[in-house]
Amino acid sequence: MSPGAAVFLWINGLAGRFAPLDYLMRVIASDYFMIVLMCAIMLVMWFGTSDLKTRERDQKAIICAAIGLGLSNVWVNLINNVYFWPRPFDAGHAVNLIFYRPPDPSFPSNTAAVTFAIATAVFMANRRMGGMFYIMAATV
Repeated sequence: MSPGAAVFLWINGLAGRFAPLDYLMRVIASDYFMIVLMCAIMLVMWFGTSDLKTRERDQKAIICAAIGLGLSNVWVNLINNVYFWPRPFDAGHAVNLIFYRPPDPSFPSNTAAVTFAIATAVFMANRRMGGMFYIMAATV
């Protein structure tokens, strides 16, 4: 067994043992939670300051983030159409699922690609907010 598979199975072995943790993981692992949270924060960034220079910088970053979101989504879909990487429960591993069985490939992850694209665009203009976005993307 590969080290990656061993780590995955160890983490997955925690599923079903502590209901509040299972709930938290279902929220974090949701396809949309982190993306919607990032977009809500970017909405605050768009209108959130009276300093015109900062607002303009943040608005340019958010426009770049939207473009990055779209491009990363296109690239993931293109890759998924060329190569299907099975999810662990499809690859014969006994796993404890705490949410629905996603039908799409496990790699590359659309949610991870989109959140990192957003984080990178924001980081290029606003290091503090971008750092927070990178933490959110890594959580996914």
